[in-house]
Parts: sequence; structure tokens; C-alpha cells
Amino acid sequence: MKGDYLEMSIMKILKHPDPRLRLASSAVVNFNKQLTLLVNDMLETMRKKAGVGLAAPQIGVLEQIVVIEYKNKQQILINPKIISGEGSDIMEEACLSVPEQAGYVDRFTQLTVQAQDINGKVFEITETNYFARIIQHELDHLKGVLFIDKIIPEDQLERI
Repeated sequence: MKGDYLEMSIMKILKHPDPRLRLASSAVVNFNKQLTLLVNDMLETMRKKAGVGLAAPQIGVLEQIVVIEYKNKQQILINPKIISGEGSDIMEEACLSVPEQAGYVDRFTQLTVQAQDINGKVFEITETNYFARIIQHELDHLKGVLFIDKIIPEDQLERI
């Protein structure tokens, strides 16, 4: 019976240089069934494309929504803000919206983020290392920033 479950669908991921990837996202104000459906579609799309994170702008939705799934840990961040970050680590990154390109980016190694959950409840999390990197990468999408904007040129990498 169709009405008894939420049917998920795979969304089209925008690819660079689509200009929508460069737009800033608006805060989510309606925490409702449509938001839940969108988040479920984002999770399903991310899994199907073998990603570890997906931001709503990557599917053409200019709202502050991020989903992350890495090593059996899932995080949904609505209206996220970085509260604090410390440490520094340079690591190679890639992106579902910039296929077949990778580069080294410097990110915080520890991060505290304030966000809302799917019901609108405010919470804080502190993450480290790769999970913190994923969060920073996805939050950049909400500002219209891509990892390719932050790549450290190879000649500078050799000096670091």
C-alpha cells in the first residue's frame, strides 16, 4: 500500500560549473513532512552515489541541509553553524558535484557545530578528524563554496 511508507527517490546531483552551486542557501523554517522526505531522498541519493556527505544545494535545493554517513555513523544537520574549530590537517578531498577531480585542502581537525535536527530541536556536536572534515566540506556548499576553491597548489604543498 503506497500510503503506508515513505517512498524515496534518487535526486540528480548538480555538477560544476552549474551556477546554482555558487549560491548561498537560506535557513530552513518549516520542519515538516516535506523536510523529512527531502532528507530521506538526500540520504538515499548520497548512498546510491557512494558519497559520505551531501548538501541540499548539490541537488538544487538552496536550503541549509546537510546529510552525512560515514563508518555507520549518520548525522543530519539543519541550519548548521560552526561554533569553534581547532587544529589543522591537509588531506585530499573530492566531491560528487566535481567529478573526476581531487585536491588537497586544509581543514580543522576538531570542530564544534550547532544545528537543528529534523524536528527543529537545537543541538551541538563536536567531531574530529575525517568526520569533522566531511562536515566542513558540506557546510561550504551551503555558502556556495566548493573544495576546488580551497585546493592548495602542488608547489605549495611541497613546502608544507
